Amino acid sequence: LAIPLYIKADAVSKDVEVRALAKISITACHHSKGDLASAKKAAQEVIDLKGAPEEYVKVARQVLQMP
Repeated sequence: LAIPLYIKADAVSKDVEVRALAKISITACHHSKGDLASAKKAAQEVIDLKGAPEEYVKVARQVLQMP
């Protein structure tokens, strides 16, 4: 239910922090559902987002290292 709202926030925002927060939130939602593949995809998007806050990038890297 929350993921579509985060996707929309990412799509419409011009603020990098808002976009990064939306993407890391998508990552967390997928992870909490047990969908690690989708969580890793969203985490990579956080890392690829130029100007993303380092705290979000750090969490995204941790997700990518999960087995």
